[in-house]
Amino acid sequence: MSKKRMFSLLLCAILMSSAVTGCSGGGDTVQTSAETEAVVSGNETEADTEKIAFDVTGIDYEGYEFRVWNFDNYKVNTWDPKDIPNDLYSTELTGDVLNDAVFTRNKNVEEALNIRITVEDRDDGTMDTGLQQSVAGGSQDVDILFPRFYCMPIYVNKGYLMDLNRVDFRDTDAPWWNAEANDVLNIYGKQFGMVSDITYQDKVCTIVTYFNKQMATDYQLGDMYETVINNEWTLDNLLSMGEAVSADVNGDGAYDINDAYPLSCQNDAAYYLLHGGGIRFCENDGKGNIVLSLTSEQAVSGLQKIYEIMGNQQMFFNRQSFGVSLQDAVNMFCENRVMFLIRPIQSLFLMRNMEADFGILPVPKLNENQASYGTAVNPHAATFMCWPVIAEDISRSAVITEMLAWESHYNVIDPLYENILGSKLIRDDGASAMLDVVFDSIIYDIGLIWNFNDMGTKLLTNKDTNVASLLAGMSGAIEAEIQKLQETVKDLG
Repeated sequence: MSKKRMFSLLLCAILMSSAVTGCSGGGDTVQTSAETEAVVSGNETEADTEKIAFDVTGIDYEGYEFRVWNFDNYKVNTWDPKDIPNDLYSTELTGDVLNDAVFTRNKNVEEALNIRITVEDRDDGTMDTGLQQSVAGGSQDVDILFPRFYCMPIYVNKGYLMDLNRVDFRDTDAPWWNAEANDVLNIYGKQFGMVSDITYQDKVCTIVTYFNKQMATDYQLGDMYETVINNEWTLDNLLSMGEAVSADVNGDGAYDINDAYPLSCQNDAAYYLLHGGGIRFCENDGKGNIVLSLTSEQAVSGLQKIYEIMGNQQMFFNRQSFGVSLQDAVNMFCENRVMFLIRPIQSLFLMRNMEADFGILPVPKLNENQASYGTAVNPHAATFMCWPVIAEDISRSAVITEMLAWESHYNVIDPLYENILGSKLIRDDGASAMLDVVFDSIIYDIGLIWNFNDMGTKLLTNKDTNVASLLAGMSGAIEAEIQKLQETVKDLG
């Protein structure tokens, strides 16, 4: 079943019933009523019901070793492979849905094309060093790379990456490519990175709002999912709902890890909430040019509100301000001392043994006038696809890459959505529908990825609520770095 069809059916079910079931322990808008009615009545489009063919008849790469380098989230960000299996390789079938889906995908591609896929997990340093040596020596030691977004500027500036506009992929409009991300990553007419269904690390790095169902019941907040559907899920509404939660639990006159809060997050809340408002640090103007968008009236007023909230210690718990671990912050939510927790989907794996029930919502809008919800992606863990500039056989790499994406779309991503996120971890029809809202409203921000003039760090750690003055002081240097990037890209082959 397609992701959009699953959302449509669940959305109708939610609208017909206000019951909230418990769970223990591309486009920018939600589907229109017409689209929903079409699915319910059985009038699905061909794309919803038929698998697109990928014909590789007659292709034989004679045992070629297709070498993949992957950013090592397990080492760098301490992910547990027992929770989140590697999305690029598996050595054997284990009975785990995701592990076995990846194993089968690779096996199918290897047999169809007569190749052997090998994958190395590398941290930033070893990937950078390996690329430098390979490019300098003129030897292709890797065919395809999946670094984290945070490193994209480094590799582009050093001339490591191929312009993928030179590659004749069969169909870049196919559903296994992320059209919005790829448009954003097309800068000054060159495509140094793409997002596809080959990897799911970027999917589990998308940001959601977890809500504590027990607390929602205790404070009589009603059906939280209907709040989203009715376009009432805003930042002001979140704070209003959670206001009664705030409490100095131990009575020591100070708010810290021992107390109760409406909202918990960390420094990243600055861009989580900004993207929730549909606002980016920088925009792609549609012609490949990067323009600073933070100085708009909408961005300034949005950041002003966000900083005021983040500075209110009775309303917002910032785990980084208190030096608190992620697990401790999650435990506060599990112990019914946090109403709303904004974290990546990855945190589902930390909460699966939670005794209290929880649900999932998108990040709230800044106001009800906002056309659609917005979803941030963590660039420090999410990965993208790129090729080394010295790729030897572009046609061969194109076929292998796209067949991996095609196989993943049907045999890896569907199990991720429906079996893992859709049932294994949340087992909540309402939350499953909300995840479709989340995935259909993802924002890729070229300004956050490129971090011009260290703008991301400065904005995430800012304590000054005079946003207009802050941005005015930063904008000149940011514009200069954008201009420098333009000149760099034009000189790259």
